[in-house]
Amino acid sequence: EIIGKELAIKGYGGLYGVGKAANCPPRMIILEYDDGDADSETVALVGKGIVYDTGGLSLKTRAGMAGMKHDMGGAAGMVGGF
Repeated sequence: EIIGKELAIKGYGGLYGVGKAANCPPRMIILEYDDGDADSETVALVGKGIVYDTGGLSLKTRAGMAGMKHDMGGAAGMVGGF
């Protein structure tokens, strides 16, 4: 897990910039699973989720705001698949 300003330090400035005004600091969560079988295939699941978008309210029209609830769909799908 990478939280807050550490995101910017490690090169994730965009993620940090979008979430830094939220009540809870932005974070990157890394989930790993090792089945113990060295011969098994490697599978990567990647999803992006923005729950609080600091620019959304001022950049989107009223009708466009309704779709913001889907901004976390990529991350939710990845966690569900995990």
